Amino acid sequence: MRSVHASDVGLLTMIMIVAMNLQPDLDNVFFISFQLTALIAIVGIAWQWRPFERIDATTS
Repeated sequence: MRSVHASDVGLLTMIMIVAMNLQPDLDNVFFISFQLTALIAIVGIAWQWRPFERIDATTS
């Protein structure tokens, strides 16, 4: 079974934000732009995330 990544949740959230505001007011556009920009940044970071290499002090 595939685990859910932050990028999956971010993409779903972006789709929901746009789908629920098909005819937004100007003030809604202002906040939607901030939300989408932040989510795009989060998805980009999650997409490039690499697990840290663990260095055990007992083996070195």
